[in-house]
Parts: sequence; structure tokens; C-alpha cells
Amino acid sequence: MGLYEVLAAEYKDIFPSSREKADFVETYLKEETSPEILDIGCASGEFVYQIASPSSSSQARTVTGIDLDSRMIETAKAQLTSAAKTKVQFHAADMLSFLKASEPETYDLICCFGNTIVYLDGEQALKDFLRTSFSSLKKNGTMLIQILNYTNPSLGPGFTFPKLETSNIEFHREYAALDDSEKLRFKTSIRDKSTGETMTDVHRHYPFLSSSIVKKAKEAGFTGTSIYGGYDRKEAEVSDFFHIIVLSK
Repeated sequence: MGLYEVLAAEYKDIFPSSREKADFVETYLKEETSPEILDIGCASGEFVYQIASPSSSSQARTVTGIDLDSRMIETAKAQLTSAAKTKVQFHAADMLSFLKASEPETYDLICCFGNTIVYLDGEQALKDFLRTSFSSLKKNGTMLIQILNYTNPSLGPGFTFPKLETSNIEFHREYAALDDSEKLRFKTSIRDKSTGETMTDVHRHYPFLSSSIVKKAKEAGFTGTSIYGGYDRKEAEVSDFFHIIVLSK
């Protein structure tokens, strides 16, 4: 069993979808009667299901979740049940390719949480991502992006993320330098508690700055832009661990 197959099975316990995040998102859906929502980097789908069936809303929602990893999508699809007021679908897809293939003005809300955006390969890919996101949003639509705050001096080579664990695994992540100084080496490892086996994977992260994303978003056509230091909408600061960027069409 590979690292991402193990991670997909344990994901909902390692990264539970928070009420705080859902409440934040709900504020951007109140005016819509039948919103179309896209969750980019949906992993095993917990947030898709959470936002698709809010207990306090009578809206009929269509929610699409995409993730590059097919094992995550298989896990998400395995949870599908019939629902009277919601339609949920999942696709294994690259975020930029999916957006480029989407019809214009499809979504009322696009979410890109979990630092997913740093998997884009550089500044041009970021420009393309924001441009295609803008095109995919309906008039007055909103895009929400969560990204680590790379202006925080601790978030660089040598940074070790807090250890996460379930009853079955330990999950470790760390940043290291790459020869390409514009990117960070992101090392992920999982230790199986029952066997002691450790599985490792390495990706490249492009540490986009929140201010740079906002600048390029304006160039792409977004008219409203905000950066928050948390789901409580506190003012963004250098010391923040992550930022939430709100972009309005």
C-alpha cells in the first residue's frame, strides 16, 4: 500500500473539516438560491460534503470537488449517498487543466484551501490559474484561497510542521531548500504504527506571497480583494501561519 493510499484512508482524521472554515464559506453563499460551488484540492471530500449539506440552509447546492490524486477521489466517491437537495460530484483532475476546460461563468464560488495553490508551477501558472478562475466564475462570484504565509520568516527551509497522528499512523512534513531557489522541497512521510514501516514522498512547492496573488488577481479582472489572517477575518500580519485571500468578480 502506497503513501497516498494510506493517507486517503486516514485523511478525514488527520485533517478534519472545521466548523470555523464552513461558517466562513457560508457567508459568501447567503445571497445565492442554487449555488454552484467548486472545491479545488478536495482530498477525500469531507469539506465538499460539509458545504453541500449545511444544517442551517435550504439551498439546493451543486458542489464539485477535484483533486489530482485519484486515490483521494476514490475515497471521496465511496462516501456518496443520495441527497434530496444537493448534487455532489468528484473528479481526479489537475486544477489548471480543469479550469481551462470549464465553461465560462459556471460557479458562484470557487474554494482553494489547504495550501493547494502552491503546487502550481510558477508565476505564469498562477496568472493562468487566476485568469481561468475569473472566467469560470459567474457575475459577482467569489474565489477563496488559503495559503501559508510565506512572508513569515519561519516558513522556509528547515521548517518542520507539527506532527499529526491517528490511531494508525504518524504524519510528518518538512520544508527544505532546492537548487531552484524559487521553490521549496516539501517532504511528506507516514509511519505505520502497527508495522513501523515509513513511506516518503517529495514535491515542490512554489511559495507565492499573498500580496503577489492579489496583484495578479487584479490583473486577471477581480475587482474586490482582501487578505485575512484567519477565518475570524482578523487583519493579516507577518506572524500569521496562513492567509485567506478573498477575490470578488
